[in-house]
Order: sequence, then structure tokens, then C-alpha cells
Amino acid sequence: MATKKFSDLTTTSTPNSASVFAIAYDSANYGVTLSNIAANLPAVTATSLTSSGSLTVSGDATISGDVTISGDDLFMATNTSGAALIADGTNFNPVVISGDIAIATNGAATIQADAVEGSMLNDNVISGQTEITSGLADADELLYSDGGTLKKVGMDTMKTYFSPVAGSSSIVTTGTISSGTWEATDIGVAHGGTGASSLTTNGVLIGNGTSAVTAVDQSTKGHILIGDGSGNPQMLAVGNNDQVLTADSGETTGVKWADASGGGGVSTCRFMVTNSSTISCSHGTWTKATWNAEVFDVGGNFASDKFTAPSDGTYMFTASLAWTTMVAGSAFAMGVYKNGSYNLTVESQSTEINISFMMNATWIMVLEADDYIELYAIQGSGSTESIGSSSPNWTGPTAANSNWWQGWLIG
Repeated sequence: MATKKFSDLTTTSTPNSASVFAIAYDSANYGVTLSNIAANLPAVTATSLTSSGSLTVSGDATISGDVTISGDDLFMATNTSGAALIADGTNFNPVVISGDIAIATNGAATIQADAVEGSMLNDNVISGQTEITSGLADADELLYSDGGTLKKVGMDTMKTYFSPVAGSSSIVTTGTISSGTWEATDIGVAHGGTGASSLTTNGVLIGNGTSAVTAVDQSTKGHILIGDGSGNPQMLAVGNNDQVLTADSGETTGVKWADASGGGGVSTCRFMVTNSSTISCSHGTWTKATWNAEVFDVGGNFASDKFTAPSDGTYMFTASLAWTTMVAGSAFAMGVYKNGSYNLTVESQSTEINISFMMNATWIMVLEADDYIELYAIQGSGSTESIGSSSPNWTGPTAANSNWWQGWLIG
């Protein structure tokens, strides 16, 4: 390029690779510095900028493309330990991580103490795990809350706590058992049970100390539970109609059923029989009176012409026998047989003239249960006479209402 005077040079606002710098003379020397050049350079636009040294920009730099850093470090005015570049919607700023995690200078992130709360846990944190069906060991551990503080507990400690229930031969302490079915052995009496596996249907339970309870069957109508003084109570069978329970030291239970009597009440053992037929009575022979009709028989103790005592006691009897015309000077009598043998004569008469005669008698006997009584008659006219045929001198009497026998328990 030929030498030109400054006045011949033109200036440009868009220098390029062909542009040259002019060196000015300042009246002392010729020279120029890079700062002189930089101060007078216009803005440079280039597709690439290559520099083997350091590039220092004192103002803002705007880069429309990507920035690639081949080195390891990015130096900034703020380089606080543990800080990270965090975008705030406008630009990135170095921010120190805080809250539930912390990041060290080597990049290691740590969850802070007490940072994880229930709301941060997934619902499947437990249900999502694999369940074991066996193999629990003392060294296994569980996580639990101790008044709000998380702690661990080993299965060995847990086993000790639950030992009164699990794996123990007896329950030492427990609360109220409100449901479920007991399927173990019978519960002993000392622990509030019966000690029995089954109980008699319709039975009455009887205590037996600390042994299992027993049962006495009371399913039979009328049976009464009563003690015998030697062991479990027993059942006393019901008595006959109209009988009452009376004391009797001779009985195993000390009581028995008996016909009611005395006290001005109505006897529950009483009878009355009649005979409307003729009874033939031989001379000098005791002849049993027969009866063909019952007026009443309370207790059902009269049968086959005899009365059977239902129980020990005192009995009263009264009877009437009507004879046909007796020969003058004849004797006749009414007798009582007890258990098939003559016992006593209750009435005797003799006549001075030929006459029909009605003989009456009343007597009292002390009998034992099952003693039986029969009524007999005897006459000494020298021939056979008849009982039951009455021919009084007035109207009304008949054989049936002239020949009768009745009795009752009085005590």
C-alpha cells in the first residue's frame, strides 16, 4: 500500500480483515497501545471468536447461542459453599440449598433430621413390601412411635412384652375378651368356669368345691330337689293326689309324702262303701262283709272289700250292719280283721225277742303303711242269718243305706 497522508485516509464504522490502522504522530513520537485501539474499535460481530489467552469482558456479554466450557470450573463473584444455580424465572442465581436436604461441596445430598413426615410417605410404604410367613428371629426389628418419637424394638424385646399371651401356657394379664369362641380345655371352677365339658339336659347344677360341677336331672314332672345329708341332693318323686310332704326321720331324705290329716282340715285319705245285696252269715263263723258300691275313695286306698293304709298314722272307722229278724236270745257281733287275722270286736248284741236289728260301731286304730283292714260279722242264732235285709217299723231305710263302712286318716 502506498504511503498516504492522514488527510487522504477515510474512516469506517465496519472494519474487516482488510482494514488497516493509522498511527498518529503526537508531536513527540509515533506509537499506539492496545487500549488506544480498543477504545476506538467499534462493536465486532463475528461467527466465531478464537483466543488462546484470557478473554475479559468488563460489561455484560450477550450470547444468543449455547455456551460450551471445556474447563472444569465456572467462576462467579458469589461462590458460597453448597450453593447451586437456581432459576427464578428471569435468570440463574447461586442459592444455598436449605430445608429437608443439604448438599455438600462434593455434591452429596443428605436428608435432614426430622425432615420426613407422614404426608411424604406413599400409602404402600408397608403394604408394598413382601410379607414373610415364617422365620421371625429375635434379631429382627420393628419401627414404632414412643410418644411421638420414632424408635426401634427388637423381636426379642417384643416377645418378652407379649409373653403373657403368645407362646405362654397361661394368660397372666388381659383385658376384656369381648368376642371369639373358646375352644381350649374346660375352664376350672377356681377360674370362674364349671370344670365340665357338658351338662345334663334339664338338670340342676350342684357345686362340688373346686371340682367340676355336677347336675341332677329334674326333667320329671313333680320331682323335688332335696338333700339327703350325705352328698349331692336327690330328686324326690311326686306323691299321690292330695298327699302332703311330711317330716320323717326314718327316710333317707328326712321327708316323705303322706296323706294329710289333723289340724281340722279335710283328710286326703278317706272312703265310704255300701252294700245293697244280702250277705249270708253262718252260725258261729266270722263272715267277711262285702261291698258292691263306693260312695267315695279319696286316695284310692279301698279295693277288694278291704282298706289299705297309705302311710303310718291314726285312723278312725265307723260302720253299720242291718240284720234280719234274729231269734230271741241270739248273740251277734261286728269284728275287725287286720292283715288277714282277727284283731278286735267293735260291737256285740243279744236279742230278747225276734227282731230286726241294726248294729253300729265306731273305733280308732293306729296303722302302719300297707296294713289292711277288713270288716267281719258273726252270729249265734243256731242257723244261717242274713245281713243287708232291713225291715224297720218306719219307711226310708234300704239295704244300701243301712249297710255301710267308712274311714279316714286323722293323724
